Amino acid sequence: FFTRSDNQITQIYRQSLESGEVQRLLEANHDAKDPNLSPDGAWLALTSYRRDAQGDICLYSLRDEDRASLTCLTDQQSIDQAPFWISDHEIGFLSQSMLAPTELVIVDRRSGARRVVRQGALAAPAASRDGRYLIYSAEGEGGAAGLFLYDLANHREHGPLPLDLPGQSSYARFSVDGRYLYFGHYLNDTSADQTIDGDDHSVLFRVEVARLLQATSPILPEQLTSVAQNCNFPALTGEALYVTCAYEGSLDIYRLPLHGQVPADWSEGQIQEAHHKRVHDNCDHRHETGANKDGRERLPNTADIDSHPVPDDDEDHRCNKTTEQLHRLQQGPRNKGGGKPRTNAQN
Repeated sequence: FFTRSDNQITQIYRQSLESGEVQRLLEANHDAKDPNLSPDGAWLALTSYRRDAQGDICLYSLRDEDRASLTCLTDQQSIDQAPFWISDHEIGFLSQSMLAPTELVIVDRRSGARRVVRQGALAAPAASRDGRYLIYSAEGEGGAAGLFLYDLANHREHGPLPLDLPGQSSYARFSVDGRYLYFGHYLNDTSADQTIDGDDHSVLFRVEVARLLQATSPILPEQLTSVAQNCNFPALTGEALYVTCAYEGSLDIYRLPLHGQVPADWSEGQIQEAHHKRVHDNCDHRHETGANKDGRERLPNTADIDSHPVPDDDEDHRCNKTTEQLHRLQQGPRNKGGGKPRTNAQN
C-alpha cells in the first residue's frame, strides 16, 4: 500500500507483489494518505479527508471489500493524522485540537478507550511489532530535537537517541523482529540554503535497538543508501526493505535487502569490483530500456526484477556515474520540472 499525489489529489493505491498490478483503493474523489496495515492483515488504518478537511483517522476492512466502508475513529474537532498499529485492536495517531499542542494518542478500536502518551512537537510515530516500544520525532527538554523511544511497559521515554551523526533524523521504523531501528537522516545541506532540513537529501541508516538503550555515548549507525539517491520512508517486511527515493527526476518505490545496497561483510575490494562491473554493464546496456508514451519506463510486469538500467537524457556523457542496485517497484510519472516528489511507500 502506498500514497500517490497527482494533480493535487492524494490517494491510496496498492500493488500486487506477484503480478505488479496497481489499483486505487478508494473512490477517485476520495483524498486519503498514510495507509497502515494491521498486524492481522484485516484492517487498513488511514488518514481520510473526505468528510473533514483537517483529517480523520479511519479504518478500511480488507476482509470484506465488496461491502467495505470506512469506520472513522475521530471527528471534525481535531486535526488527526499518521495512524499506526500497536496491536490488532490498538491504534496510535497524532491529534491536535485548536490552539492545543499535538498529542500522541492511543485508541482501542473495540471499546473506544483513549489515552494520551505524549504532548508536544511530534512527527512520524510508529510501534514495534510486539507493541512494547513507540518511536517518533520530537523535541525534548531544552529544545533538543531528535528521535525518541517510548517504553509502553515501563512508561519511560528515551531520547533524543544518541546517534553519532551530524544533521537531523526523521522517519523511523522497527524491523519485524524488533532488532533494528531503520530511519532516514539529513546529513548535510544538499539544497545549499544554509539549513539542514527536509528539503535536503535523505540517507537511510539502521542501528540495533539494544545498543541504543544501553548506550552511554553516541553510536555510529550502519549506512544503507547514499546521499545521491535521496531515500526515506522505510517500510519493513521479514525479507525486504521498501523505500521511497527521489532519484533521476521522479519519486519511486524501491525494494532493497534488509542490509541495504552493500552487504555488511563485503571487503573494500569486493565493493570496488561491483562498482566497476555495474558501471560497465550500464554503459553497454543503456539503450535497452525505452520509455512508454506516458513517460514511464518500460519495465517488466513483475516485482521480482533484480535491477534495470534507467535511461537518462545525458546517459552518453554520464556512464561513469555510480548507479544503484535498487529494485524499482512502482514508478510515478517523470517530474521533468524538478518539482516536489509525489509517491510515498507506506507498507
